[in-house]
Amino acid sequence: MLRIGENDYRLVGLDTNALSAVAMDRGNCRRGYFSHFSSYATCFSPYSVLELRQHSAAYEAFLELFDVVPCAMLKNEEMLFNDERNVYPTASGIDPLLLGFSLLNRERGTNLRSVLDAGMVLPETAQREAEWPELKRELLAEWLDLKPNFQPKGDTFKPGDGCRFVDEAALQHIAYRAPKWIRRRAKKSLPIDSHAFPSIRMTLWTIYFRLYWAHRRKGEVQDVFDALISTPAPYLDAIVTENFQAQIYRDVSSLEPGLLNLEVYTLSDLERFGGHA
Repeated sequence: MLRIGENDYRLVGLDTNALSAVAMDRGNCRRGYFSHFSSYATCFSPYSVLELRQHSAAYEAFLELFDVVPCAMLKNEEMLFNDERNVYPTASGIDPLLLGFSLLNRERGTNLRSVLDAGMVLPETAQREAEWPELKRELLAEWLDLKPNFQPKGDTFKPGDGCRFVDEAALQHIAYRAPKWIRRRAKKSLPIDSHAFPSIRMTLWTIYFRLYWAHRRKGEVQDVFDALISTPAPYLDAIVTENFQAQIYRDVSSLEPGLLNLEVYTLSDLERFGGHA
């Protein structure tokens, strides 16, 4: 929930394709989006900004629209993990928003265009953007190298195998991210409950369905992006994404009740809301 003035707004996350479709008004998506999500605050991943910047027309349309529409940038996976560790074991009170933008903040230079124009020219940001394509390829290669370490109980992977995968991989991921924290708890014989790290579990569920369960499907660089932007989903109220990821969210809601409380939509829903034939 985001409070702007005296109004509370629920949070809806848009993936890159949804941001582009709404900004460029493909198939009446813009009309459909704002008619259905008028009481929501639009949220997007910093990775979506990097992706949009690779397509100048879509990026400019994104800036033009959301420079005047209240919106927010979500925290990345590292920030959310640190927040979850700091409040362990409750995972409550986590704010998934990194930055909020509003036309009303123009004089203070904190509207969307001003912040991104200033931020993207910083040396560290420019370097991260330049390294982003290669980083996605490296992460995919690492994930694919790890695939033989996890085998299905039967002949093929089933959705239920995902529970075992997420349980095992989450603890390994936490240990990799915070080794000192893990050692301190181990010395005191304190257990680690990975359910207190919803962002990690959601990312791993996405990896499972994309790289393991869909056994005939070869991993793609896009899978890395989709896994990373799924990280804040446990802290959102709604999400608009492509069909495959939408089904992943629905399956996860069934397989791990309590991780997500999420309304899931696709571009076809926005077109329907907009009256597109």
